[in-house]
Amino acid sequence: MIRQLDFGEFATVLKQGVERPGTVGAIRDGLIVLLLISACVSFAKLFWLMFPLPSLPDPDLRTPKNLVVSGQTQSTTSSNDINIQLLASAKIFGEVASNDTAAAPEPVSVGIEDDAVDTKLNLKLKGVVMSATPEQSRAMIEDGREEELYKVGDKLPGGSNVTLSKVLTDRVILSNAGRAESLWLFDPDGSLGGSSVSSGRGSSGRSASSSRPRSIRPGVSQPNTASRRSSGPGPQESRKISRLPKSLAEVIKFSVHRENGQIMGYKIRPGRDRDAFQELGLQTNDIVTEINGIALNSSGSVTQVYREMREATSADVTLLRGGQSMSLSVELDTN
Repeated sequence: MIRQLDFGEFATVLKQGVERPGTVGAIRDGLIVLLLISACVSFAKLFWLMFPLPSLPDPDLRTPKNLVVSGQTQSTTSSNDINIQLLASAKIFGEVASNDTAAAPEPVSVGIEDDAVDTKLNLKLKGVVMSATPEQSRAMIEDGREEELYKVGDKLPGGSNVTLSKVLTDRVILSNAGRAESLWLFDPDGSLGGSSVSSGRGSSGRSASSSRPRSIRPGVSQPNTASRRSSGPGPQESRKISRLPKSLAEVIKFSVHRENGQIMGYKIRPGRDRDAFQELGLQTNDIVTEINGIALNSSGSVTQVYREMREATSADVTLLRGGQSMSLSVELDTN
C-alpha cells in the first residue's frame, strides 16, 4: 500500500534536498537559461514587428508556375493557353547561324545595252518575266534541249565566264568575259521566239514568212531609190522582187538609239541580204522612229510591232536620215 505523506514530512524532505551542496547553484543556472531564452524570443518578436517581411501571395497549387519568356511573365492556367509562337520566337536554345544566306541581287547596269553586240553563243531566249525591280526580272534561256529560268547575276551555259547582266522586254544582255552581248527574243525568221507567243506560231506565222515585198509607194519624203522602183511595173522590178528574202529579219538588223539617256528609236543596218536592204530605200544608220503609227520610244514597242507585222500586209515606216524625217510605205503580197 502506498503510504500517505503529510505536508510536514514533505517540507522536511524538500528542505533536506535544498540543503545538499550544489543544488542551489544548479537551480540558479537553470533559471538564468530560461530567462535568456525568454528574452531572445521577446526581442525577435519586437524586431519583426518593427521590420515586417513583404507579404507574398499564397501559391496556387492547381496552376503551373509562372513562365518567364524574354523578360515578360506569361501566366497560364492550362497547357492549351501556352503561346507556342512566342516560345519559338524567343529562341530559348539560341540561334543557329545559317550558312546558306541568300546573296543580294547584283545591281543592274544602266545603258549597257547601247554598246552590246549580237551574241554568237548557242543560246535561245524563250521568254522574259519583267519585274518592277530590274534585279528581280527573269529570263527563260534554252541551251540545247534544256530550258532554265535565270535571274540577273546568274552564270549561264555556253561559256566559262558568261553571266546574265540585264533583262529587257525584247532581249537580254549577257556578259561574256566582260563584253556586253545581246540575246534577242526574236527568231531569225522575224517571229517572236518566246513562249508567251508560241501559240501564234501557226498559220499566221507561216503566212508572214511566206509574204514578200511587192512594191514601195512614195511616202511623205521618199528616197530616190524607192521612187525609181515604184515608177512602173516591168521585168526589172519583177526580178528585184523575186530576189528579195521572205522575211524582213533577213534584211534589217537594229539596235537601240538613245539621245540624252532617252530612247529615240532604233538604228538599222543591213542584215543577211544587203542588196534587198538598199532596194527598200533604206540606208545604214537610219533611225526608225515609228512603224504603223507605233512610236518606237521604248523597248516594249518593238515586241508590239513584231506581233502586228506577222499578220500585216503593209507597213508605214517613219525614219530619221541626216536629221530629216522621212516616210516609207511598204506593201507585202500574201498571194
